[in-house]
Amino acid sequence: MKTVIFRIISAILLIATMIFVFNLSGQDAQESAELSGGVTFALFSLFYKGFAEATKSQQLAIILEYSFIIRKTAHFLIYFGMGVFSYLTFVSYTKLKFYLRQIIAFAVCFLFAVSDEIHQSFIGGRSCEARDVLIDGLGAAVSILILSAFCLCIKKIRKKLI
Repeated sequence: MKTVIFRIISAILLIATMIFVFNLSGQDAQESAELSGGVTFALFSLFYKGFAEATKSQQLAIILEYSFIIRKTAHFLIYFGMGVFSYLTFVSYTKLKFYLRQIIAFAVCFLFAVSDEIHQSFIGGRSCEARDVLIDGLGAAVSILILSAFCLCIKKIRKKLI
């Protein structure tokens, strides 16, 4: 029963992340730029020394300089989280070989990334970027690999204790 509840919660978190990404991708270019600009402004206000004292034009220049990196980091981190939820959704299917569960978890994220970029191509001012799919896939792959390594370590420790 615990396994079923775990799967359901993980699947809900995975689907919620997908809905979040789908909604972000549904924003036109101006809405997306305003949102990422606002997030970037908030981050710099908190972490960039002297940002609050800078003039508006200096702040804008700083935001423009780093916005690409921040947007791509956001892609990576969101899909890192999606990879975690995907992995947790499929890891408990013990009838499947361990590597198949990893492949399925990654495939779900990667195929969603592809479909998300295609979805964006239909939104005003947005485009379909292979680079974004690669960054998204990398985020998911890294989280899945980290969790897989963690699970394998736990498995080895359990064997030694028994």
